[in-house]
Amino acid sequence: MPSAHAVRCSSAGGLEELKISGNGSRGVYETNSSAVWRAAAGECHCAWRGAGQSLATGVALPVRLERVRRADPRFRGSETASAKRSGFETWLGAAYTRSPKAQLEGFKSLPAALEARQAAYRKLGSVAAKVAFERETGAWLHRMVKASIPKFSLDRGFEFTNTVALGERQCLLQSVLIAGLLQRIGMDAGTVMIWRNLTGATSNLGHVSTLLRLSNGTALLVDASEPMAFPRHQGVFSFNKKLGQYQFLTPTFGGEDAITGFDRATVTDLETLPYSYVCSRFYFYRGERTPGAFVNKPLTPAGMGKGIAFLKRAVQLEPQNPLAQYVLGHLYRNAGQLEASNAQYKLSHALYEKFGFVPSGVQSAFNGIKP
Repeated sequence: MPSAHAVRCSSAGGLEELKISGNGSRGVYETNSSAVWRAAAGECHCAWRGAGQSLATGVALPVRLERVRRADPRFRGSETASAKRSGFETWLGAAYTRSPKAQLEGFKSLPAALEARQAAYRKLGSVAAKVAFERETGAWLHRMVKASIPKFSLDRGFEFTNTVALGERQCLLQSVLIAGLLQRIGMDAGTVMIWRNLTGATSNLGHVSTLLRLSNGTALLVDASEPMAFPRHQGVFSFNKKLGQYQFLTPTFGGEDAITGFDRATVTDLETLPYSYVCSRFYFYRGERTPGAFVNKPLTPAGMGKGIAFLKRAVQLEPQNPLAQYVLGHLYRNAGQLEASNAQYKLSHALYEKFGFVPSGVQSAFNGIKP
């Protein structure tokens, strides 16, 4: 029996509701801006189309949605085909074939390699055999992404279209990609934020990594920004399903770099980032990296206006994204909208405090609010 659900889509004119019903049916809602939203029974994803680009080259997230947040019925279903529409899967397949270092032994075709891993994984019986295979697969995909997409760009590498055009990647894109390929093979993987790296340096949610759950109840961080496949990052931010909220956590590591628990949660308690947060993060980077908006100076009225629009989109998608709320406050402040800026600083400070860690910059902005 076909089921119906609604997806709320952000547009230049506000939030619109797109109702989808039936297995496999698809709806498309295109705003007056270059944002394109699609929803279908069993999947929901957003894409960005740059000026002069066709819909077929828009960015897409090659992830299976059923594992991103199991509690949300919108995110159940099969793997989205949007990566094929963007041209990214074709590009990645060619890059894989060109790079011997990327290749799984015996397979010069990426689809063939993935199919072989999936078939072999399904046949495994014992937990020990599955864990060994999961580790081996994570290490291969770490190597594959680094070899296939060797260039790194903070300003452009988060867009799949830029990977196709420029051969660049960044932590969000590579983590979504690795998680999606692990899921395609049949493994339990997603993305998490990193707030303290493997050396103990703290950031304001400055990095993204893949988290791969192993069949023995432990987990691995798979991070193509590091030379080793499974770094021991010291701070993880994701969703604690037991508490029903996001949380800053400190992992405990056992043998072979596996996470065995957290200071305030078990491995089972932790869910990887929900799809709403992943989409929100893409819009966060668009706002942060827009020329003239925030990072890329000099600041301009047009750049700040575009940056604010992107950040507003980010917080509409995931109001609980503390970094997006905080940086939106900075953009409002730079644009001279002090009342709106103060409201964002108060909101973001409350979120960080609720989730268990307040970065120094967030605290300083909050302390600087004038009555």
